[in-house]
Amino acid sequence: MNTKSLSFLYKLIPFPYVKGFKFSSFYNSIMESQFFSENEMNSLVDRNFSRIAEYAIANVPFYKEYFSDKIDLQNISSIKQLNNLPIMRKEDVRKHFKKLASKEVDKKKYSVDFTSGSTGTSINIFKFEDSINETLAFYWRYNQWAGLGFTDRIAFLTGATFPESKKIFKYSHNKLFLSAFHITKDNLKLYSSLIQEFQPAALRGYPSAIMLLTKYMKKNNIIPPKVKVVILTAECLLDEYRKEIAEYWNCRTQNIYGQAENVVSIGECEKGSLHISSEFGYMELVDNEGNPVEIGKPGKIIGSGFTNFAMPFLRYDTRDVAILSGKKCGCGRSLPVVQSIEGRSEDIIVTPDGRMVGRLDAAFKYSAGIELSQIVQNDPDSITVKIVRGDNYSSRDVDRLEIELRKRLGYKIKINYNFVDNIERTPLGKLRFVVSSVTPEL
Repeated sequence: MNTKSLSFLYKLIPFPYVKGFKFSSFYNSIMESQFFSENEMNSLVDRNFSRIAEYAIANVPFYKEYFSDKIDLQNISSIKQLNNLPIMRKEDVRKHFKKLASKEVDKKKYSVDFTSGSTGTSINIFKFEDSINETLAFYWRYNQWAGLGFTDRIAFLTGATFPESKKIFKYSHNKLFLSAFHITKDNLKLYSSLIQEFQPAALRGYPSAIMLLTKYMKKNNIIPPKVKVVILTAECLLDEYRKEIAEYWNCRTQNIYGQAENVVSIGECEKGSLHISSEFGYMELVDNEGNPVEIGKPGKIIGSGFTNFAMPFLRYDTRDVAILSGKKCGCGRSLPVVQSIEGRSEDIIVTPDGRMVGRLDAAFKYSAGIELSQIVQNDPDSITVKIVRGDNYSSRDVDRLEIELRKRLGYKIKINYNFVDNIERTPLGKLRFVVSSVTPEL
């Protein structure tokens, strides 16, 4: 069905009803609940937790075997009961994979998703069709926050693959998919042309990939199409990337955080605040010992998802780091506000004197000749900076980078520079800014 036919269909059956009764019912419910009072939201969170906890203990062997003695099965009523459960890590999922699947997996429609495996530990995840639709409802809620309508055209620059052909792009209704796996100068020229022709209302994708596209288009004096928003997702959003992208595309940017495990979802509203979608899952921030951290302090994101009954994750360690804000947002939503998402705990550099330094992207903003970079740390005494040189690179770029890194990391750590032709992406096409095997002591 072509775009014109779809537009006609959407006029007859408006969004969200065109997506079916279950989807429209859930979408309408979360559009209402986002403005609940704090007490109403807390009650909803308790109900959602009770619902998935009861299901997990009744239908998922892992929880029935390991957690049933830690929760009062006759009185599952409050999210506070999560404190009785140990934190689940990716290693636990790998070890108990078969026991974590619902016994109803073979009875219902499901699909298999997988994590990016950016640390070499990708895992498969079962998801019921209902869960996928509920997750999609939050996607559309974030689009609504960004001012996008259901029929608006969106161009995606993500880890899309098209195994049925050798193509690096694909049209699907009112969407254009461009592969972040195939970013070269020639392909960036093609992507720019396709986007110009497509005239999307929004551009959505990995910050690193959209930044490369932006740099290419700027360098070649290509005037971007008028878009309402650039949506940046799946990677830690660096401040310099965000600033340059917003200036070039002359529009607002929206930051979205989530993971394939479907435990925590965070989106940026029209006022610029990052909101936790409390209806999607419950987020805790803890230190390395599992103790709650204070508001305004960085902590590891521990998530408990409320949507995926095929493979529930309760108190799952995402290995990401965030800082919670105690402020209310002027948008009027009761959804909690996150001050910042710092990226993975692996994205933090540990210095020999024990300091934990994140957001090193600012050190690179004076080195315009560096096209791509990645910091690798395998021990607390040194780091290696991989650098892909741009066309206007000069030795001054590294000289200035050295100065800026020293301002942030000090002089006790050794800094090695390694010039490379390319930087390897994750299996999903993402580019990691920091790759570290040194665990920060949060």
